Amino acid sequence: MKTFEEIVDYRRSVRHYQNVEIDTEKVKHCIELATLSPNSSNMQLWEFYHITEPEILKKLAVACLSQEAATTAKQMVVFVTRQDLHRKRAKKMAELETQNVLKNTPPEKQEKRIKRWQMYYGKVMPFLYSKFL
Repeated sequence: MKTFEEIVDYRRSVRHYQNVEIDTEKVKHCIELATLSPNSSNMQLWEFYHITEPEILKKLAVACLSQEAATTAKQMVVFVTRQDLHRKRAKKMAELETQNVLKNTPPEKQEKRIKRWQMYYGKVMPFLYSKFL
């Protein structure tokens, strides 16, 4: 079995896909795993779409400038950034972190830590996403 480093060292870009069927359940499982990837502040401002319908694939190929990799693909995974969700996700993260503090922090430190999370997700994150991003 190859190590991750060996796989990365020998990676290549595929420009033409063979007529090999890919198990859509495996693709879906990979997408599910990708949604668990950590990122800045655990905001997960993305969505993944697994495209298998031929008509939609044709439209996507045009959007990809009709490159051969796109025109020969039988499936595509489209990654969409959803910065419009930052308020909703920040609120959820503040709630989650508050519950974590209440569950895992000594009572005498809870108030300070909860305030810190509320400031971060209630003020800092909305400011960054609305002003800079």
